[in-house]
Amino acid sequence: MLRTLAALLVMGWLVFAPAPARADWKAEVGFTALRQRISNLPDGSSLNLLQVEAGFLETDHYMPDTALAQFDGIAITDITGVGQPSWHATNVAAYFYGRTASMLPNVQTAGVYRSTEYLQNSLKYLTASLTPGYVGQYDVINHSWIQTGGSSTLATAAAKLDYQVRYSKVVVVAGLNNVELSNGTWTGFDVPKVFGQSYNAITVGVSSGYSSHGPSPLGTAKPDLVAPMDKTSWAAAAVSSAAGLLRANADARGTSDLSDPRLIKAQLMAGATKLGERPDVVVSWDGTTATIPAWQKGAAGSADDASVPLDYYQGAGQLNIENAWDIIAAGAQPVGGVGLPTGWALRSVAAGGADRYFFDVHSPAESFSALLSWYGDARRIGQSWTVDVDNLDLRLYAVEPESLALGGLLQASLSSVDNVEHLWLTGLAPGRYALEVAGAGREVEYALAWQSLGALLAGDAANDGVVDDRDLNVILGHWGAGPSAVWSDGDLNADGLVDDRDLSVLLGHWGDSAAAEAALARAAVIPEPASLALAAAGLLGLRRRR
Repeated sequence: MLRTLAALLVMGWLVFAPAPARADWKAEVGFTALRQRISNLPDGSSLNLLQVEAGFLETDHYMPDTALAQFDGIAITDITGVGQPSWHATNVAAYFYGRTASMLPNVQTAGVYRSTEYLQNSLKYLTASLTPGYVGQYDVINHSWIQTGGSSTLATAAAKLDYQVRYSKVVVVAGLNNVELSNGTWTGFDVPKVFGQSYNAITVGVSSGYSSHGPSPLGTAKPDLVAPMDKTSWAAAAVSSAAGLLRANADARGTSDLSDPRLIKAQLMAGATKLGERPDVVVSWDGTTATIPAWQKGAAGSADDASVPLDYYQGAGQLNIENAWDIIAAGAQPVGGVGLPTGWALRSVAAGGADRYFFDVHSPAESFSALLSWYGDARRIGQSWTVDVDNLDLRLYAVEPESLALGGLLQASLSSVDNVEHLWLTGLAPGRYALEVAGAGREVEYALAWQSLGALLAGDAANDGVVDDRDLNVILGHWGAGPSAVWSDGDLNADGLVDDRDLSVLLGHWGDSAAAEAALARAAVIPEPASLALAAAGLLGLRRRR
């Protein structure tokens, strides 16, 4: 299991004492900075969450301790109906939806399902002919437990989970195994079948490297993400909480596309932080240690960089909710047109076709990241279940600015077995670029998220490289818009509204330019200071619509 018996015996399962995750883990994943920036962050009150737990010590110990202050006012339903509190379930629940330990301080409803009944009654894994149950009443489901082995029933369970994600349209997060010393032998290196090998869930390890790593027995790159926690149970719960924040944001903005599990997965993975090398990590059953390299695709060297989309130890990298939020706030970008250097898309690519997203970079980007995600197609054939994966590809090109003709290929992600593709490179010079999603043998719906870190000039709503009257006109034209406003509407602080706070950002950066020459060239159209002051004074007196 993902939890440790020794810790349970020492601490007792009736007392909430958070596992020894880093005290500042929320700062490490960008949540602290995001909360300081955005005053109207969703609080999780719109969500209905599900925690699937394995019994601990006694099989009926799978519930969080609902008497604790972490869960004040939360209606937590015991779906199985026989639960007693466990230390493991309490910690998972706290990091997932607790009042202070999670990113969701005002969750109202959550369910807890014992894993045995979830497998039997929801996934119906023992009977291949039965379709998994619908779980779309939940917004995020967390699995901080594993099951290993090679039985056909476990393979059925894994495939049925992928079916459940797709047809219930629910975000599912699954923890991998912990690498731990057990009876003199180090274990936990292999990616567990339930549910670490899932195509459609978000699979999670720990940032230290002490968790299962790829390639999986299916040949896929795992994990998808890591989090700075000591155990994968807590890491999965932290990612579930982050996914819940993005899901709640979809509710707050009233934008249904933002609730799509593929898009939430893509945004979280595209925004992930690449970690440096980690020395002295146990890499073998006998305790042999080695230095895990800094983030790289696949194995050491560059030979498999195109065919393996993720790092085998850290996936796309460490959770960074602030980056994921900024991708959302940039807004949906047009296919075939010129959009922003950061953004997202949710659409279908035709059989054998190619969708291209052009964008301009005016200021050098610290890094560029793009993540393409689509569903593995789980289905029953006779008395067995299988998951088919369409073969989409992702490429980044330099582009001729006027004609939009493709120039040099900068990077490609061309895995034939994964249902994600990932591009990442440090530094992206000013210029015009194109992201290309290349289709498979049939029409496939996909989610795409990308971020050119540092390339959006603060205040530059028009994305023309200069903060000036054009950006002021954008804000004027959308004044009072919300709650689904994006960067190109003038929402410069990423809170979904266009109001005095965005005007303050604009004024604070007035005259800034991606190039000094551009600022000088446009000096003639900058309003006189007196005119600008009058406009600002008038706008600051307005109140945004509610």
